[in-house]
Amino acid sequence: MSMRLVIAEEKIDLRCDDERLRTNVRRLLEPAFFGPGDDSSAAAIVELFVGTFVAPALDRDRPWRMPPVLLFDETLEGALRILEHDGRISRLLREPERDGVPLLVHVDREHNRWKVESPSSDLAAARSIARLLKYLMGCLLVKRGCAMLHTSCVEDRGRGIMFFGPKGGGKTSFMFHACTKAGATLVSDDELVAWSDREGRVRCSGWPRRVGIPLSVLTEPERCREVARARFRRDDAVPPGWVEQCGDHQPPESRQRLMMDTDELLSVFSIDYRHAVSPGLLVALRARPELGGGWRMRPGPAVDVSELSVELKQLKLYVDYLGITPSPLGPPCRSTLQESFSELTVVTLEYGLESFACFSPMWAELLEHHGASA
Repeated sequence: MSMRLVIAEEKIDLRCDDERLRTNVRRLLEPAFFGPGDDSSAAAIVELFVGTFVAPALDRDRPWRMPPVLLFDETLEGALRILEHDGRISRLLREPERDGVPLLVHVDREHNRWKVESPSSDLAAARSIARLLKYLMGCLLVKRGCAMLHTSCVEDRGRGIMFFGPKGGGKTSFMFHACTKAGATLVSDDELVAWSDREGRVRCSGWPRRVGIPLSVLTEPERCREVARARFRRDDAVPPGWVEQCGDHQPPESRQRLMMDTDELLSVFSIDYRHAVSPGLLVALRARPELGGGWRMRPGPAVDVSELSVELKQLKLYVDYLGITPSPLGPPCRSTLQESFSELTVVTLEYGLESFACFSPMWAELLEHHGASA
């Protein structure tokens, strides 16, 4: 059976007869990779097979004889190695990450077909396959000039509200409160794809990734009960002693989080999701503990889209160094994005750590006074 992955007008057809594996992969990529699309041809076809895997012999005692590394994930410590490449056919080994399995990947560049062999169909296998599919889709987007942004984003009244700032600056907290207290719709947490469609309109879409919800945002008893009732995919989703830490503000380096996939976030907290939205407002977040329960807003300076980009170690995971990924389906968009983002309204929002108790009036002021109202 097959399913189509769609984001930013890029399409990949995924074929897999193993229902368990297909379901596990889908859950890890939902909802971001299941946007609206048509019946036109996909950029690539990926076929998944289970149980045919035969691990190649690698001489790890003599690194100079090891197959060359195409990509290395510094966070998960997983490498993609080149076993064979002649310009038309490539054979790759995806070494297992800390929580994954090894994969053998056969790429037919001429016909844009990828055959992926996995030793199992469990959740660990699905994680490795989902990451490989993110690599393939990410390469398509980067080739087009799409921007991978380190921002959180929600939709309110038809426009995208994007939060940016330093690590631990409140991007996820504002996303969560906007969706659970102000009726906003989730687009993405922490990583966003900016692109332009065939009519030249700039759009923003979410990227599949685990969401880390700070325990400090769980200030209402009902939110804690929702977490307690939930059954998460991973054993480490909820940190030990989490109940005692709810509502407790900690520095970013010691902050405890609930770790869940996006589909789990939507289900547990009854949040709605939007696949694509037009950017409307950029909000630069600045935590100011001395403000207590207060906040202040002021116009911010114009922002170049490159200033919002994800870190280089993340961006390089979506670069096709070997020329094995197909040509993208969508139009080039780099210049369109630069022009559009330079014209966006930017607001600097300084907030006290207790201001989330008054989130609704703060949100209303943000929309009313800075051009994001209906």
